Amino acid sequence: MKQFSPTIWATIGWISLGLSAWSFVLATVDGVMAYFVVVIAIIIGGFSSIGVTASARFAVSTVVLGTVLIFWMTHHVASTGFQLPDGNSMATMSSSISIPILVSVAMMIWGIHRRKTFPRPSSE
Repeated sequence: MKQFSPTIWATIGWISLGLSAWSFVLATVDGVMAYFVVVIAIIIGGFSSIGVTASARFAVSTVVLGTVLIFWMTHHVASTGFQLPDGNSMATMSSSISIPILVSVAMMIWGIHRRKTFPRPSSE
């Protein structure tokens, strides 16, 4: 079976990072749109790490950026500014982002397993 080139996996990873950046822009307009875009970005980031010739760096970056954005969206109010985290706000944040992060981390682990199990194809 022919594997995808690392360039294709990197392109998918850059798309996920681009969507994460776009979600920061959308967060200034509408938080709901930003949330859906960041969830899609996290899942695409995880997908970019499942190939034998892929890397998990884009998935990790997307998860970190997505978590920062969701933290900001759940702890910042336009009228009063940044609110200190408490138990309820942290529970809201973790409940809204836990499933996409779980899916992304599962794909990263699957990709790591595939890269350890199957040798990288030679460039001959």
